[in-house]
Amino acid sequence: MDWLQQLPPDLKSQITNIINNDQSTQQTFNQLYEYFETSKRRKIANGNGNNNNEEEDDTIEGGYEELTPSSSVHPDSIIFEIQQISFMSPLRKKMNLTFHLIEQDNQAIPVLSIVNPITNAPELSFINLSQAIKLCLVLPVLGNSTNPTKKGVCYLCFWIHDSYYTDLNVSKDPIICLMYLDQIKKQMIKNGKLQSNIDTQFGDLTQYKNDVILNPVQERILDYFKRQFKLCGINLINYLPCETIFKNKFLLNKDSAVALTSGENTTNPSIIIIECHKGARDGNLIFLEKNEYNNAFMIFAFKKPILVFPMSKVLRASYTNITKHNFSLNVVVLNDRNEERPIEYSMIDVAYFQLIDDFIKRHGISDDSYNEENKEKEGTSNANVNDNNNNNAVASNGSTGLSAIEVTNVEDDDDDDDEDFQGGNEEDGSDVAEEFDSDAEVSGGEENGQEDDVFIKSKEE
Repeated sequence: MDWLQQLPPDLKSQITNIINNDQSTQQTFNQLYEYFETSKRRKIANGNGNNNNEEEDDTIEGGYEELTPSSSVHPDSIIFEIQQISFMSPLRKKMNLTFHLIEQDNQAIPVLSIVNPITNAPELSFINLSQAIKLCLVLPVLGNSTNPTKKGVCYLCFWIHDSYYTDLNVSKDPIICLMYLDQIKKQMIKNGKLQSNIDTQFGDLTQYKNDVILNPVQERILDYFKRQFKLCGINLINYLPCETIFKNKFLLNKDSAVALTSGENTTNPSIIIIECHKGARDGNLIFLEKNEYNNAFMIFAFKKPILVFPMSKVLRASYTNITKHNFSLNVVVLNDRNEERPIEYSMIDVAYFQLIDDFIKRHGISDDSYNEENKEKEGTSNANVNDNNNNNAVASNGSTGLSAIEVTNVEDDDDDDDEDFQGGNEEDGSDVAEEFDSDAEVSGGEENGQEDDVFIKSKEE
């Protein structure tokens, strides 16, 4: 009974005692195991889909759905694992992010699972990863990016294609984790994946102590991740500042906004992350430029509902509620039913207007600021300013009508969640950006026979 060895120790002991007391129960347990294994295989769709990465075609042929959680993940099946990582979505606790193999149609195929570290059992699993994953990103955390001691604390994010899910009742929340690269390094040393004197192999790392750019060890850990993810069918894109392998550089690095270039493109940012509000919720507005694997996206994170739209679905943009310090970006997007839906992102610092406006213009999105409805809205805002005796000079900025007008009151928009944006439900009374224990142990796992040196340098582009 090989399956018995995969069970948690307590459960294994209980079943063993039952079988020892009554040998006839062994056949019953075997039949029960075969029943659940057969049911699980029926719930895994055949992987004959094709995703051509076109924004307009976000469908995956053949149905896909989450795997039924199994009793446990066998250690020998693990390809790669990050242990005790802090999850923010779709659940909020420390779990293992595990890539492992299962057998399907007499073939070993990779699976991504969120695994309970106590029971070693998956609570959520995804299969057919090359077709299932829409975006996989490593992102800086605003505030941490300006602090050299926290530069290695970052987000690891997975967005799943909506068409992956065949069960309409299944949550479509993305996978969002908080990673600590220095803790990962310690675990990899402990597990023998890194040499104990690894820091000395790259010269004097103290020169990076007061720098917000990742040091060579941190960068090579991310490169190792990228190669391991690629083996499993996922294209991971790193947006942390790195000098050698990834060649990401800051154009802007503030507590409330960052912008980075990647590779040979040193002019236009490959990513922009800016603090804003959507209604009463504070969050990050992310503009993601097209890269070798993904098309351009606009994302609101990391408070639920997390929204992600291809830029091809953004029809119009306008700027309203303009004050001396802040403004609102209004966009009209096409939802899944091809209906036009307006979204307002407010309380954006005017210092970042040009970054946003340039990105909008590069993607050919029409400026709707002089729409009559928006004019009326701005007129009302200016009337309120006059009523409060704040008659300041207007400083125009290009054709958008962006102005530096000081107001005394900014009203929060506490709008309800739009059912069109299925990013998950807001957790009542909870703050998604809670503090996590920075001493959490995180590790890289076995590579299942791959003689892949962690520090084989990737080909520089």
